Amino acid sequence: MFLTSVLVAKRLTAALFAAGIGVAVSAGDPVDRWRAASREALVALVLAWSLGHVALQASGKTLADPVVGWGVATSLAAWAFGLDAALHGRALSGRLAVAATAATIAAMVLRSHDLATTATGVAISAAAGLFFGGRPSAPHPDPKGATFTLVVHLGHVEGASLLTLLAATFLRRGVGVDIPFAPWLGWVHGTLFLTYVVALAFAARTIGWNVRQWVIASLGAILPFGPWWSERHLRPVA
Repeated sequence: MFLTSVLVAKRLTAALFAAGIGVAVSAGDPVDRWRAASREALVALVLAWSLGHVALQASGKTLADPVVGWGVATSLAAWAFGLDAALHGRALSGRLAVAATAATIAAMVLRSHDLATTATGVAISAAAGLFFGGRPSAPHPDPKGATFTLVVHLGHVEGASLLTLLAATFLRRGVGVDIPFAPWLGWVHGTLFLTYVVALAFAARTIGWNVRQWVIASLGAILPFGPWWSERHLRPVA
């Protein structure tokens, strides 16, 4: 019953992610497109990944499953292309976002089948998405400001998750306190870290960071309190 509930919740969040990408590549208002990509799709993506990890643990499977890797890679690609389509209005990015989203959903639906069937379904879904998705649209009125705001807000959440993970690890191993949800903190932080890295790469390209600024941003992604430190150093040039 527990596993079934988790799987239903995971599929619902995956559907919300797909809907967010759909709005990001098709809405007429660029501000609405950006909101869908940077908020709704991002939140749904993190929730879907987190619920997926719970389902893996409950079913006795591991992250070594290649379909899991496909799902993570294609969903990250879908979000990255969705951000680009929402911000700059590029039709190609919209098509790639839809293709990657279709591949992600196909991997999720077909994962119980053999690897060849799953791979074929993923490829067909991606091709269909590439053919039908995306159209040119107006760019966002403030691409640099919108991108930096995304990096700041996502960085705060990612930084808080790292601090929570470190505190839980200390309490478990240093003090011996039993924290039931500790095993999932690492996965939640990992998902936030991956999305933060994608957002940093996107910001570096959109804002035009130089090597020094990129190094500062990268250090901010891995150090405790790093996002707050890097924000202070990068805000004047954003």
